[in-house]
Amino acid sequence: MKVENKMKTSKHTPPSRKRYEQKTPGISIRMPKEWHDALITFLQETGQSRREFMAIALNKQTADYNQAYKNGYNKGYKEGKAKGIEIGKEEGKILWQEEGRQKGYAEGQKEWASYVTCYICKKPIYFRSEDELHRRIIYLTQGQYCHSFECPRD
Repeated sequence: MKVENKMKTSKHTPPSRKRYEQKTPGISIRMPKEWHDALITFLQETGQSRREFMAIALNKQTADYNQAYKNGYNKGYKEGKAKGIEIGKEEGKILWQEEGRQKGYAEGQKEWASYVTCYICKKPIYFRSEDELHRRIIYLTQGQYCHSFECPRD
């Protein structure tokens, strides 16, 4: 029985990969979760990659303020537009309800309301059946009007 003693050999790495790893070594750091979350939020808000952030921190690259401005502007525009649409819908709904109520009230008033015409301005004076004006009109016109000339008179 033949026992082979095979040692683990490393996997073959192509020369191009070796050159890439030599030119761009990776780093790994540990930090508190709060810092990590703050970093991720910052990168998302500014649209930067981690590499760009490190280059700026090490003064190897200047921050692209124009791009950061555009990102912030676009984010604010989207949020503002969405909020404006929501407010507009709510205000429009209230306005629509108020206009509808006023229109319905005006139509109902024309069709069903009791009124007398002002002898000065010729505009209608609306009254309800329990108003003092209604009682005065009934009192003053009592016995003056009939349904037609054919109504039997006593």
